[in-house]
Amino acid sequence: MNIIYNILLIIWIIIISPIAIYNRIFKKKYKGNILLRLGILTPKFSNKIEKKFKIWIHAVSVGETKAVTELIKKIKLDLPNAEIFLSSVTETGYMESQKNPLIDHPFILPFDLAFTMRRLVKIISPDLFILVETDFWFNLLKEIKRNGKKIVLINGKISISSQKKFLYFFRFSTKLFNCIDLFCLQSEEYKNRFLKLSISKEKIVVTGNIKLDSRSIVTLNDNLSFPEKKIIITIASTHEGEEDILLSELINVDDNMLFLIAPRHPERFSKVAKLLINKNIKFKTIDQQIDGVEQVILINKIGILNRCYSLSHIAIVGGSFVKNIGGHNIYEPITYNIPVLYGPYMEKQDDLVQLMQNYNVGQQVELKNLKKALLKHLKCCKDDYDFFKLQNNAQGATNKSWNLIKTILAIK
Repeated sequence: MNIIYNILLIIWIIIISPIAIYNRIFKKKYKGNILLRLGILTPKFSNKIEKKFKIWIHAVSVGETKAVTELIKKIKLDLPNAEIFLSSVTETGYMESQKNPLIDHPFILPFDLAFTMRRLVKIISPDLFILVETDFWFNLLKEIKRNGKKIVLINGKISISSQKKFLYFFRFSTKLFNCIDLFCLQSEEYKNRFLKLSISKEKIVVTGNIKLDSRSIVTLNDNLSFPEKKIIITIASTHEGEEDILLSELINVDDNMLFLIAPRHPERFSKVAKLLINKNIKFKTIDQQIDGVEQVILINKIGILNRCYSLSHIAIVGGSFVKNIGGHNIYEPITYNIPVLYGPYMEKQDDLVQLMQNYNVGQQVELKNLKKALLKHLKCCKDDYDFFKLQNNAQGATNKSWNLIKTILAIK
C-alpha cells in the first residue's frame, strides 16, 4: 500500500510539474520555493532558538494560519520553552505565518514523498504534531508516528465527497487515520462522518470551530480612508471569474457604492486590474490617492483585509459564487459587526453557513438575487443583528482543544 501511494504521488508530481513551471514563469507563483516543494532543498531553520519542546503545526493556507494564532498564544503561555514550527502549502499561508512573531519557524511544506518527509521530520524532530482542519498527508503522518510522537487534529472537518473517497480506499484511510491520537472536530456532523471511517469514538471530541476564537489585529493605516458619504462594500477572497460576475451584477446599483475588491491570490492582482480596465470601471489600487470618483478600489496588498472589513458597511465573501472552491471564512467580517453575503457554493464551510443562519447575521444567495439581498441588508441598522450574542456563544474551541492536548501530553 505504501509503495502504491508513493508511485501514484510521483506520477501526480510529474503531471503537475509543467503546470507549476508555467505558473512560475508566467504567473509569478512559487517564487523561490519550487525546489523546496520538490524536496530538493530543505527549509533552513534558525539555530538561534534552542528550546526544550518542539511543536510542529501544519496549517494549509491563510485562513487556518490566522485561526491557529490563539492556540499558539496558549501554547506559549503554558509552555514558555516551546518552539513553534508552522508549515503551509500555499504562498498566502506562508506569508501570513511570516508576519506572526509567535511562530519561530514558518516554512513551505514539500510534497509528501517518503524520503523527503523522513529527512524533514528528522531535522525538526517535533515532540508534537498538530494538523489544522484537513490536508492529511500519509508519509508525513506515518513518519512522525514512526518516531513515537503524538499527532492531534484540531478544528477537524471532512466533506461528504472526501468521506466517500476515504471509504472507497478504506484500507488506506484506516492506516492514515490510525496515526492520529486525538480528533478535535468542529461539529457533530463531522464527528458522524469520521465515525463512519471506523475511527475509535474514544479518540473523537467535538470542540467547535477555532476560527470563531480568532481576534484579528487591525493594522491602522492613516492613509487608508474613504469618502464619508460612500457605502463601502468589501468583496473578499475572490477567484477567477468572480470579479466579473459580481461587478456586472452590482456596479451600477448605486453611485454612492464603493467596492473594495480583494482577490484571494496575489498573482491575480494584475489580471483583475486588466479586467477593470476592460470593463471601463473607474478604479484605483489601494496604494494610490483616492479622489472620490472611483467605483472600485483594488486591494493589491496582503494583510489589510481586516482593515477593509472594519471600514465597510457589508461584506461579500467570494470562493462561493463559482464551483469547485467551496467557500471561505464568512465569520471574519462578523467580528467587525457587519453582515455578510455569500454564494451557493459553500460545501467546505457548511458549519459556518449553519451558524450564520442560526443567528441571522448573514445570507446565502444565488447571484441573481445578490442585488436584492445587498439592498435589503444595507437598509438594516446594526441593532438588527445580534453580533455579540453570536460571538459570545460560538467561542471557546481553542481552549477546549488545548486542554485536551495537554491531557494526552500529561501537561498540567
